[in-house]
Amino acid sequence: MAQKQQRLIRYYLWAPDGPWRLPSRLHQDLIAREVALPQYAGTKQKLLEVFARRITGDTYSLQGNGNIFTFDESGYLDLSAYVEATSMVVEGTEPKRVGKNIVDVKPALKYQRFAREHLWKPTPPMLRTIAADFQKAPRRVGVPRVRVLKRQG
Repeated sequence: MAQKQQRLIRYYLWAPDGPWRLPSRLHQDLIAREVALPQYAGTKQKLLEVFARRITGDTYSLQGNGNIFTFDESGYLDLSAYVEATSMVVEGTEPKRVGKNIVDVKPALKYQRFAREHLWKPTPPMLRTIAADFQKAPRRVGVPRVRVLKRQG
């Protein structure tokens, strides 16, 4: 019988001083606007969502998606861009034919603008840094340490 593969999702705030792991509960509380991070008030921060699949004992295959989180003046997550993204999912992002010779490209342009402002692609060195966070073995010299961002408030 095949062994069930372990899959994990982790979130990292990619601050100028390096990655900070967001515990799942803190990530949920940020999305629910139940907690604020005042140190990021009025800023935009890169968030890396990592999907990890265990390959062998201590080895994982990682895939990452980058989002840009906007924090309001109080340090709460501004979700307006993601409400807009939800409408794009419902309406679609492909150009739509509205007449015999007329194509409405607004949905495609809207998605391109959203992607430019709110999405980014993690680099292989970023994923290598995150890979160290999945290893149980002692960290190797030269591998940056991923710190855990604690819940505030």
